[in-house]
Amino acid sequence: MRAKSYRKTATTGLTGKLNTQRKSGAARRVANEAIRVARKNNISFTLYALQNAGVGTLDTEDEFQTARELIIQSNLPDPTKDLSLMGGLTWLKLVKFANEKEIALCNKVAVYDCIHSFFTQPVQPRQPTRRTITFDQETKIIDRLKGLKLQPVWITTALRAHEDDPEAYEYANQVKRVLSRAGVTINQSALGLGTLFPSGVSIFVKHHLYNEITAAAIIDAIRLTGVECKTAQRQVWSEHGAEPEINLMIGKNEITPPLEVLRMVIFQRSPISKSYRGTETCWQVYRSA
Repeated sequence: MRAKSYRKTATTGLTGKLNTQRKSGAARRVANEAIRVARKNNISFTLYALQNAGVGTLDTEDEFQTARELIIQSNLPDPTKDLSLMGGLTWLKLVKFANEKEIALCNKVAVYDCIHSFFTQPVQPRQPTRRTITFDQETKIIDRLKGLKLQPVWITTALRAHEDDPEAYEYANQVKRVLSRAGVTINQSALGLGTLFPSGVSIFVKHHLYNEITAAAIIDAIRLTGVECKTAQRQVWSEHGAEPEINLMIGKNEITPPLEVLRMVIFQRSPISKSYRGTETCWQVYRSA
């Protein structure tokens, strides 16, 4: 076993060494070509010489830095002298971007124009992640809500959501199923046109202690599915019949921002959520009672 382990370790070490030598060799070839180009064409801005020598074909920033050091050792100007990058941008990534956009990095102005273009390029719109509830998420929700005395909840979707927005309609049915299994009394309805219905998941609650306890529990349950539930100042409801005390409105899917952004929006900036901060604390006390 020891001999086998030793051979495996030796082979791994040899492979890593060969990969390092290959990468170092690629950086050296690029540097040599850049030195030749710079001296032949009297180029003092050596980043441009590196670009023309194919530094953008290298794989890692370490290889770029190796090529840069070789340029400096040949008594040519430092390719990145008096230049700086920001926001996690690397020199290799900048050169690759410049090659893609056919930008010649021939002087400092061109470099900073390229940096500006990199950070202002239009971002491709992301598609929202399909909302769904997994078995594990359902188990956590049922475990969290089981035994609580919660108020009845209405779940509403936009009119004709089953045809126009099947994703929202399906997610609403999943939420209904899970909350019902957890012992929550659920009523369901489809109201309002799509353009008059809030996007994402929103909850409206008429201010009363037990309503607010229930709303906090529902918000927590929705969050366990990976979806943020916003609080709403008003609800979509028919003019006929009494308005629900608690209305969970499930509309068109939204792109979910990163968790840290959600935290900032929900717990720092939203005046609505501030009123719920005490409610969620109250619900935790209510659960432990």
